[in-house]
Amino acid sequence: MADLRIPDLGEGVEQGVVIALLVQAGDTVLAGQGVLEIETDKVTLEVPAPRAGVVEEVCVAVDALVQPGDVVLRMRDDAGPTLNVSGADTIQPFVPRAAAVPAPATQPTPRTHVASLAVQAAALPAGPSARREARQLGIGIGDVKGSGARGRISASDVRRHVRDIMQSAASTSPPPVVELPDLSAFGAVKRVPLSRVDKVTARNLTRSAAMIPQAWLEHRADVTELETLRRRVRKAQPPQQAPMTLTAILCKAMAHAMTEFPRFNAAIDEQSQDIVYREYCNIGVAVDTPEGLMVPVVRDVAARDLPAIADELQRLSIAARDQQLQPGELRGAGITISNLGALGVSAIQPLVNWPEAAIIGVAAAQEVVFSHGQGFRSRQVLPLTLGFDHRLINGADGARFLSCIGHLLADPQALGLSI
Repeated sequence: MADLRIPDLGEGVEQGVVIALLVQAGDTVLAGQGVLEIETDKVTLEVPAPRAGVVEEVCVAVDALVQPGDVVLRMRDDAGPTLNVSGADTIQPFVPRAAAVPAPATQPTPRTHVASLAVQAAALPAGPSARREARQLGIGIGDVKGSGARGRISASDVRRHVRDIMQSAASTSPPPVVELPDLSAFGAVKRVPLSRVDKVTARNLTRSAAMIPQAWLEHRADVTELETLRRRVRKAQPPQQAPMTLTAILCKAMAHAMTEFPRFNAAIDEQSQDIVYREYCNIGVAVDTPEGLMVPVVRDVAARDLPAIADELQRLSIAARDQQLQPGELRGAGITISNLGALGVSAIQPLVNWPEAAIIGVAAAQEVVFSHGQGFRSRQVLPLTLGFDHRLINGADGARFLSCIGHLLADPQALGLSI
């Protein structure tokens, strides 16, 4: 008899809802066959059977709330093949294991002391979601008081610990909870619960606004030649090829600039007080969907050419709107781009998506008339706004980063755009 447990649902995802059961008691399943579907905050996942066998018992029902490690099926094994999941033969329960603690030296070195603290932290009763939340919020798991059985630490304990710290820093006494006034006193109202995507977005933006000292710079890039060439390229493209979009070109320009200015692809580790430089170039692209804002990630942008970037952007955008993104496709960005130009906005001031250090907001291109010699000329100008973490990036570097992108957009052939 073997238990099938809910696997890790992705970074920052603590729970999901069972939306479909694909098997029932008595069914014979193959290794890798989907047995149930789970909807998390932003994606729908199919959970596979780790090995072939016969379903003895289904332990959950549709609409049940589940967390990583929960048992969902009990199976009787057969001699069939095994699906390798993260290097294991079966999906293992999430039980923290403590390493053996070596006897410390009489006067431990700082390295030995740090290792000892890490071992102590590993031995604490805390699940993967709580440890992940602690890492994301930049606090030590050993500083958190658990509210569960035998002092087990949950992700909500971690968030409460951070909230208590913030409240203590702001005031000697916690601020009162401000209740929403009775809006129905002025007319009819309708209450609609926040969707899961809305809740996650609100939580992430609140965390970013609270943790990051943010600043913004604006730049107007001349894209006259770029847009002329881009339209020619798009007109010449075969129907089956993804259209060459301004967002794809901007991603390529940002990748060039991130290589020249590596702090825009870095993060601050609050615990160690280190700057962590990413040696890969992944860019998050904000996508408007019927369920809310999603930010899928285009990977290895610096190594891709423009047609490949356009293809991947199209694939990710379609998957986001169809709620078919996988958890890994929403993680790992070093910077984000939010292009609202198609909606006609004249300016945008976006919030940095922690643990990234910067974000580019793109507004609608404008026709601007400049004096030129004895006459005038019209140019197409693209408003760009850079939001950045002021702990990592100063204003001068931000200006240079934007200027670098502007120069690349003014010379589209340097980005590989040609016909």
